[in-house]
Amino acid sequence: SPEITASPSADAAAVLVVLADHEFQQLEYSEVRAALLNGGFRVVVATPSGDDARSGDVAVRADVRAADASVAEYAAVVFIGGPGIREHFADASLQALARDAAAGGKVVAAICLAPVILARAGVLEGVEATVWEEEQDELKRADARVQDEPVVVDGRVVTGQGPDAAAAFADALLETLR
Repeated sequence: SPEITASPSADAAAVLVVLADHEFQQLEYSEVRAALLNGGFRVVVATPSGDDARSGDVAVRADVRAADASVAEYAAVVFIGGPGIREHFADASLQALARDAAAGGKVVAAICLAPVILARAGVLEGVEATVWEEEQDELKRADARVQDEPVVVDGRVVTGQGPDAAAAFADALLETLR
């Protein structure tokens, strides 16, 4: 997994990283986490249940239940993909995080299957975005301008196609936060 070379200060800006309760995409998470920490940001993990996220034999401690997270406290909200996120496509609390972040001028980011949450939250209307290939229709239905690219940045919205794009997605996220 990517090397972490820096450790943010206690008063550093925080980024909320949302993981599915089960079967999140480990590489997407580890690349995003490393980029944020190395970039001087604190990482706060949210899950729909508030319980630790699990994927294979990896467990990640959840700091907050998604429904209890206050977007105002974060510089960005990032949704990580993986098969488990499908269970949460219709989750009102995740959609609310995406909507509140977009409305508050925060960076909103999602990779792999997770851009579907942004689409259903209504934040991709007229926005250039990418997603795991089989979910492109979901984005089109939400009037997103779907791009078949590994990573797409449109204003404060950052989307990535999947694990192969994880490092580039993490870099684009950091660049957009700066």
